[in-house]
Amino acid sequence: TPIAELGFTGIAVGAAMNGLRPIVEYMTWNFAVLASDQIINHAAKMLQMSGGQYTVPIVFRGPNGPAGQLAATHSQSYEAMYSAIPGLKVVTPFTPYEAKGLLKSAIRDNDPVLIMESEKMYGDKGMIPDGEFLVPIGKANVRQKGSDVTIVSFGKILKTVHAAADELAKEDIDFAFAFGRHCDMSTIVTKLVDMNIPFSVEKPAGVNAEHRAAVQIAAQQKGLFNSVPLIQRNGALFQNLKELADTWTHMSFRFIAGPLARYELAECPWMLDKAQSAGGCTINLAVHFIDLLHCLTGDEIATVSAQMTTDTSLANVEIFSSLCLMTTSGTICNIETGYTFPGDMTAKREFSFSLASDNHYVRSNLNGMQVAKRGATAPSDIIFDMETDDYYADYARDVLTTFENNQPADADLFALKRVMTVIDLAYASASQGGVLLSNTSLKST
Repeated sequence: TPIAELGFTGIAVGAAMNGLRPIVEYMTWNFAVLASDQIINHAAKMLQMSGGQYTVPIVFRGPNGPAGQLAATHSQSYEAMYSAIPGLKVVTPFTPYEAKGLLKSAIRDNDPVLIMESEKMYGDKGMIPDGEFLVPIGKANVRQKGSDVTIVSFGKILKTVHAAADELAKEDIDFAFAFGRHCDMSTIVTKLVDMNIPFSVEKPAGVNAEHRAAVQIAAQQKGLFNSVPLIQRNGALFQNLKELADTWTHMSFRFIAGPLARYELAECPWMLDKAQSAGGCTINLAVHFIDLLHCLTGDEIATVSAQMTTDTSLANVEIFSSLCLMTTSGTICNIETGYTFPGDMTAKREFSFSLASDNHYVRSNLNGMQVAKRGATAPSDIIFDMETDDYYADYARDVLTTFENNQPADADLFALKRVMTVIDLAYASASQGGVLLSNTSLKST
């Protein structure tokens, strides 16, 4: 075949429209970029453009992705790009059996099918049955059944997946840490509950109250150990405040993280998409201080008022949030959180606080906190590290120790439910211009 991809691809598309079933082979899918107009704008769209009068039963095949001693211009992987084009079907065989079976199915298909093969696998050998057989297009193949972990992949990376499965088969899963997109958490945790695997799940354990309630009920019915990293409980701030053994009348916390680009750099852009994260700084940051308020007072939150700032040009979630809470015993707590901290500062974030009682006044400083005892001549400094990133490592170590000692979790899904009830009220209040809302769930507890 001449190295004239645009030309012979256009001829093949025309032949397919006239009743033939051409098979177009490229030396590499990198060269097919030259013919992408014929593939994307003609083969893929002719059925729709002609009102169903013309089908394009054509197969495009060739090596895709990296191989040995090839330059970058010969090493691109195109399956993701072409699979996003309506009208095209993309397949990648893993075994010789699939290579033949998928090719035969592709030839019989009335739509354009792109077969993307790994050049590194052209030397692989495998059994192929005698006689006629087809491998259906678009049907998942379960290669190995199990009860604990699901790994989904395709193409030559399945060799690595099989190796990973062999290693996992040697171990029993005693405990699982579930982290990831908030919209996936309820599904993951439901699977862990079904398999009776004790777990820790990142808040909010679902994107709505129904998801969170279903997970909590399922775990509770099975008596399954579960924990949630409400990490302020693991920090030095809580421990030092608890030692004062005071009755607080007022609290104020300010925690400003950012910038928004940090989530892109951390490969977590879903944090800025409300459909996937369920919210912004309120659900991600304020949740810890609502829990801290409850831990320090032992009270439920009775009323909630909230204001939030959203800039859709920057993110699909709130980027600044101000909450005013009052507990059942009258403690007032202000919580400010945001994603507006600049990225060119030496510090990672702004974290400050102040608390007041009849006996003490506490405020943050650069090295921890300063405690002024009312009537005393001078305040005292309590030095501790305020870097909250370290709390997660402490949490992971503590929760495993708790589980191994058959002790109850410090914070579980029930504790999360209490906090998330307040978060839900905060979003409702902000949507109504900051109106004061009462925690009606207190009537049923």
